[in-house]
Amino acid sequence: MTDLLSVGSTMFSNVVTDLYTYFFEEIANRPDFTHLDIPPYLNQTVEITLVYPDETVAVGCIIPGMQAYIGISRYGMSVGLIDYSTKTTDAFGNYTVLERAFSKRMSVDLIVPNTNIDELLRLLTQYRAIPLVWIGSQDYGLTMVYGFFKDFDIVLSYPNHSVCSIQIEGLT
Repeated sequence: MTDLLSVGSTMFSNVVTDLYTYFFEEIANRPDFTHLDIPPYLNQTVEITLVYPDETVAVGCIIPGMQAYIGISRYGMSVGLIDYSTKTTDAFGNYTVLERAFSKRMSVDLIVPNTNIDELLRLLTQYRAIPLVWIGSQDYGLTMVYGFFKDFDIVLSYPNHSVCSIQIEGLT
């Protein structure tokens, strides 16, 4: 069983440390979650139960599938949003905002053993037009993006490993 409630204290949410926070602080949910250690058995059944008493529970999507390890992500990855909303100004300086969808984007550098770079290029070529779940780090939900890779570069820098740069653009 996995708890999807926030377990860390941040400037936006508090961990329950006393009765005051238990009763008066807002509960922060984890919006993105992956579970990667489901054994790949034939005809397996996976049961997912969502419980949030007295509230409506919603799931954006559940994406089952195989996983591939493509390299070690380096520190310095960047994650952001692309906003498709429009903001227009009239002659008097009044704004009109039309809120639209947004998508995540991620840019990450990977360390890949040189023995794997040909297979990595083949794998990315095979899945270049198929949306995938890209996980920069399981420690941070914001580095989980469902979408396509936009750009990919390999720099053959060292005798044993190479540095790859990949940009992911998420779906809305």
